[in-house]
Amino acid sequence: MDISELWIPGIVFLIAFAMAGAFLLGRRVTNKVVRIPVRVTASAGMLCSSLLLALLIFDLYSCTGRVPAIYSPDGKHVAIVTYGLQGALGLDIAAVSVRSRWSPHARSVYTGAGDWGAPFGRRNDPEVRWIDNDHLMIRYRDYGRGYQQDCQQRVGDIQITCVRLPRPETK
Repeated sequence: MDISELWIPGIVFLIAFAMAGAFLLGRRVTNKVVRIPVRVTASAGMLCSSLLLALLIFDLYSCTGRVPAIYSPDGKHVAIVTYGLQGALGLDIAAVSVRSRWSPHARSVYTGAGDWGAPFGRRNDPEVRWIDNDHLMIRYRDYGRGYQQDCQQRVGDIQITCVRLPRPETK
C-alpha cells in the first residue's frame, strides 16, 4: 500500500483520536450543564469518525489488487498501479497514479479497463514502465465500446507516453 492511499484515513484517525481526548478531558469540566453536552458530542464524533475509518480501511483492502511501486531510474518519482477487482463481473478497473518520492499526494494519469494477471501468471494490463527519469510509458489494450480509458499526456514535469494496443481476441 502506498502513502498516497493512507493520508485520508490518517486524517480521520487523528479526528477520532482528538474526539477521544475531548471525551476524556470533558471529565474535568466542573459545570454539569456544560460537561454532559461536551462528552456526548465528543463520543458521537468519536463513534462517527471510527465508523468512517473502518469503512475507509475496508474500501482500501477489499477487492483491490496492487502492483509494487514502480520507481523512476533516478528514484525521484513513483508510479502506483492499483486494480479494482471485478471477479466474474467483468474486466478489472486499473488506475495509474504518479507522485514525487517525497509527496503523499499522487496524481492520476490513467484510468480504465485492465487485467490484473499477476496471480495467474499473465502480464498485467496496463503495462507501466519508466523510459527515463521524466518519461513514463503506459501500454494498454483497447477493449472497445463500453470501456472508457483515459490516459493523460503530461502531469507536472513528467511526460506520459500512452500506447494503445489492439483489442485482445476473445475465445
